[in-house]
Amino acid sequence: MKTERIEFMAPPGLKSKLQEEASKSKISVGELIRQRFEPSDEEKDLIKLTAQLRKATAEASEELACAIAEIDTVVNALQERRKDAERRVA
Repeated sequence: MKTERIEFMAPPGLKSKLQEEASKSKISVGELIRQRFEPSDEEKDLIKLTAQLRKATAEASEELACAIAEIDTVVNALQERRKDAERRVA
């Protein structure tokens, strides 16, 4: 894995807070920062699943719209038949 060095200025106390948090987790400050900003494997899986769910939802929505349009067509046709039958009877 290639890495790049990042240096930044921080307000007083941040460095010690980072070191303390890293020490509690038994990791380096660099690893602490990476973990906070890089998605975990679980988060990556969730991102993929979310994309799949959005795609499936969009497809289902389109199919539902088509089904509703077909039902409307059938209902309209049946209503016309009923009107024709009522006209013939009257």
